[in-house]
Amino acid sequence: MTESQQRTQIISRPPLLRRFLAQRHRKLTLVEAPAGYGKTTLMKAWMKQLEADGIATAWVSFSTEDGEPDNLFEGLLAHLSPEDRSGPVSKGPPMATKAAGLDTEAARSIFRVLNDTGQRSCIFIDDFHEASPLDTDFVHRLTQQGGERFHVVLGTREAPRFPLAKLRIDNQVCDFGLEDLKFDRTETGQLLSGVVSEDLIETYFVYSEGWVAALQLLRQSAWGSEPIDLRKGSAFGQHSDIANYLNEQFFLQLSDDQRSFLLDTAHLRSVNGDLADHIRERSDSWRILSELSDSHSLVFEHPGEEGLWYRYHQLLRDFLIKKQKLFGEAALSRLHIRAAEWLYQNNRLSSAIRHANRAGAPEAGARMILDAGGLQIGIREGSLRLAACMEQIPLGLVNNSPRLSIARAYLLLKGARVQEAILHISEVRRNADPMDEALTRELVMVEAHLRLYEDRYLSKAQLSALEHTAKTTPVKYQLMRGVLFNFLCVFYLQSGQLKKAWIAGESAMALYQDIDAVHLQFFMYLHLSVIDLDLGRYSNALEARQTACDVTREHFSFDPALLALADIFYGEIALEKNEVDGLEKRMSVALEQVNRSEAWSEAFLAGYQTCLALCFRRGDYRTAIDYVARAEAMIAWRDMWRFSRQIKMLQLELAVRSEQESEARRLASAVRTMLAEKDHDKTLRWRGNIVARLALARFEARYGTADEAFAIIGAVEKDCEASALVRYRLRARILEVMVAVQSDDRDRAASALKSALALVRNHQFVGAFLNEGDAFADAARQTVRQTGVTGYSKEELAFLARILWTHANASDVSEATILAEILTERELAVLRQLAEGHSNKVIARHFSLSEPTVKFHVKNIFCKLGVNSRKMAANLAISHGLGAG
Repeated sequence: MTESQQRTQIISRPPLLRRFLAQRHRKLTLVEAPAGYGKTTLMKAWMKQLEADGIATAWVSFSTEDGEPDNLFEGLLAHLSPEDRSGPVSKGPPMATKAAGLDTEAARSIFRVLNDTGQRSCIFIDDFHEASPLDTDFVHRLTQQGGERFHVVLGTREAPRFPLAKLRIDNQVCDFGLEDLKFDRTETGQLLSGVVSEDLIETYFVYSEGWVAALQLLRQSAWGSEPIDLRKGSAFGQHSDIANYLNEQFFLQLSDDQRSFLLDTAHLRSVNGDLADHIRERSDSWRILSELSDSHSLVFEHPGEEGLWYRYHQLLRDFLIKKQKLFGEAALSRLHIRAAEWLYQNNRLSSAIRHANRAGAPEAGARMILDAGGLQIGIREGSLRLAACMEQIPLGLVNNSPRLSIARAYLLLKGARVQEAILHISEVRRNADPMDEALTRELVMVEAHLRLYEDRYLSKAQLSALEHTAKTTPVKYQLMRGVLFNFLCVFYLQSGQLKKAWIAGESAMALYQDIDAVHLQFFMYLHLSVIDLDLGRYSNALEARQTACDVTREHFSFDPALLALADIFYGEIALEKNEVDGLEKRMSVALEQVNRSEAWSEAFLAGYQTCLALCFRRGDYRTAIDYVARAEAMIAWRDMWRFSRQIKMLQLELAVRSEQESEARRLASAVRTMLAEKDHDKTLRWRGNIVARLALARFEARYGTADEAFAIIGAVEKDCEASALVRYRLRARILEVMVAVQSDDRDRAASALKSALALVRNHQFVGAFLNEGDAFADAARQTVRQTGVTGYSKEELAFLARILWTHANASDVSEATILAEILTERELAVLRQLAEGHSNKVIARHFSLSEPTVKFHVKNIFCKLGVNSRKMAANLAISHGLGAG
């Protein structure tokens, strides 16, 4: 095999061939794509297949590379002549034609033959963009009058200059465009297999964007030489073969204005007319961009950008950057500075800093960050926005600027690097100028964040100081006021002052909405939803968390940390609604993400509680242990002192449920010690205190005494009722039902069950009940069977039935009825007969039973329903949809 043969490879493209053959009954196949996308190669492969199938074919090209184009009329006559109906057409001299064009004898002969012949035939016309107006008109008529057995294939770099609307309406055109002709990953692999390594194939595919000519040139250049490794910074577009191709096939064919435009803007990743005008100090950039985009595939609209932006194919950009370097360093620096100016003025700060750095002016980039607000960029728009700017500034400049150091400390906090952040904050505080108001404000804001991410409680004095600062901050500093009220909401929530937390949260939200700080609104939706959930306002919590999810998808889809937080908090409410399909996997992924980024104790507690609850429902304690181990590893890494105690309470619940008595006793002792702690910094706050006592009550019910469990539960219920904490009061009531049934205290079980159902009477949230698994379901059924249903409202019974049916994985929860839960199938059938007004004798005959047996069933029915007459039983049955009514 010769070297030239090795360096050339034709890739078969079966999907395109199948599509062409399947639609060859149409009149026209249009292959439209710029140079270098393999139109000619593809069409010749199609022609070869048709010849093999016995179809008459001909090839006519309008290429001007070797002289005058083939004469279309003579080519068609040769193709259609009876002597030879197949094979490529040889070039011949142009045939003289009259000005009328279509009135020539040759044209009339062609249409006569087309109408007479019965053979299927196909003509391939390449480089049709070079066709004359005469030939264009003729091909147009040919596509309309060529007959059903005649097909035309046009290869062209631009849309044909004749109307296609009618043909398209009649479904007579098969289109192959740029996206069809690009090589996909598999075809790229076939082309480069054995030429470059597998890991480089993917790099070349992405970089070339499927441009066939570039990939073929790459393959040729790789023979006998080291392949270009783009991962090491090599510029594919600067390789000699590709550069020559781009120069000859693209650059030299442009006008002087277009070439100048491309060279002046080559340093831009994306460009629009306004930016280009600023750099070039001209006013014609929009026009030139439009011309280039309309005529060439290497300049195209940039999807994802706001407004109309363009970008250059990376191969072209490499080629242009090499030429741009010939301008000299001073000229290049000026181009970058001009770009930085415009980008900064148009709120594209990160891009502006990048160009300032490339101009050799990093100080200018640092000034841009400070002028744009420094720390406030991260607070208003998110840490990723600030990080994209800060990471471009040399550390020396950061350390020499107190406000840049504060911004860096904020990013360290968001990345869970608390100790490093403390060092930065301490250094700035030590050297801060007390007269620098901007620095003082930013120190207050970042220290408020530090309090949260340190996972420590605020003392009463610290909370009072924060209150005073929030209330006395001048109105003109709306962002700072909003952040301070935001943190007041969080710290009030941690201390159990929910009314104050709500007022502070609403104040923060109003300020954020006034300044359109969407990023901060996201966090307020989460914080306010926590208050709603604790107070039992489930529907409000659901709405707020759904809004938070919507905000992240619309504005922050690029930020995995925010997406993960939204998933965790929505997952908690989804568990309450029993929307659990795929929930555990989503929560696990979200927890892994926030372990690496920003989160606080409430977020981690919500996530791990949800995952453990899902494990408890199905009795999968091994996986639950794995979650606890993950949490402990995260605690050790982040030094989350407060959350470390919360996870210990969850461990106690896990040990009791999984019947690990020795471990449960050890953990119970540790929890009692935490509850007895008097030191303010170590005392459990309200949420931890409640969770700890509920875990101890569960332990006492299993390994201690029911009386001790009831005492703990009663104290929790009293505290929750005083603070309107519906969510935790409900958990206590549900636990009381199970302990009461276990200790055979029927009246207490019934009272607790009725109270639990009343707490959620107006909501359809069942998570707290389902999280207890079989223990609650069995306890609820036994309670209702023993005490009857007459003490409950119809709505309460319907809700309880739904819980029990859902727990049993019933296929249609809408059919749930409490009667089906507490009665056997035979008892339910007998009750239907009672509701119909039938006597015991009739019922016995209907079921082929003895009367004593029917009497036995009726007695059991009375007992389970809590009634003492047939009339009461019948009325109850009818109210639940049984009987004639």
